[in-house]
Amino acid sequence: MFLQVKIPESDQIALKFLWWSEGNPAQLGEEYCMTVHPFGAVSSSFCASFALRKTANLYGHDYPSSITDAVQSGFYVDDLLLSVDDQIEARSTISSLTQLLGRAGFKLTKWASNQREVLTQIPSDERNVLVKELSDGTLPTEKALGLAWDMEGDSFIYQFEMKECPVTRRLLLSRLSAIYDPLG
Repeated sequence: MFLQVKIPESDQIALKFLWWSEGNPAQLGEEYCMTVHPFGAVSSSFCASFALRKTANLYGHDYPSSITDAVQSGFYVDDLLLSVDDQIEARSTISSLTQLLGRAGFKLTKWASNQREVLTQIPSDERNVLVKELSDGTLPTEKALGLAWDMEGDSFIYQFEMKECPVTRRLLLSRLSAIYDPLG
């Protein structure tokens, strides 16, 4: 997503880098400026989030409020975690989000769902790699915001290791705090 967000020309000087066309650092390097936000820059995540929200503000009036709300508050960095009530709403939401964000040059990919019928409506190249090929087997478990999501059972799985040792309140609190939950 970061590579889809342009850097204003006046700020590009802050992201200069040297490039050696022959791969030899003994030669004189050529100076270039980044024109899009790179992975690893501290500001990239904020700027991408700002661009998503700005897109919702600029073009959201053509869509239901649930769609603009999803863009405003459903993204965690570049992952969208969203739940809807039924398959019809899921298809409509996917279509609307794709259109809305497409207006600003964002292409949503890596779609996943716990409903096969919804997944079959999504082109395979836009699906999550684990559900590109749908078979008659069970749906896989996928990482979603640092948690394991069992698509078949539509539930989160908290994975942690509990070593054999005397159980104390301090130990329980420590183990509970060790479970990664970015949403608090």
